[in-house]
Amino acid sequence: MRFAFRFGRRCMLAMLSLIAIADNCYAGPWVNTQISQIQVVSTATGDRIYVVFSPWIGSDGCTDGATFYAINPNTTQGKNFYSLALLAKSTGAPVTAFTYGCDDIGRNVLGGLWIN
Repeated sequence: MRFAFRFGRRCMLAMLSLIAIADNCYAGPWVNTQISQIQVVSTATGDRIYVVFSPWIGSDGCTDGATFYAINPNTTQGKNFYSLALLAKSTGAPVTAFTYGCDDIGRNVLGGLWIN
């Protein structure tokens, strides 16, 4: 009986450790950072907005401009991101952000943004 109790505690400890590791891995791609630049670029297909973070928040494996994060100004979400980016840059407030894929020219797309 004593052996079973010790073995049971070890198994439970191992299971809890795995759950903790899995939970930490799922913490997500959200990164605390600050906006160092906002760029608005006019093209033949419309405006493109990019933000640059310092420190860098990582890449989704995009092929071009790993430091630039695209915001689509033609969507409600993009307009909200642009407003938050302008507010954060003008006040110097830190932000939390993550990327979500790549745009048509291979730059990271901003997937989430909030002001801390």
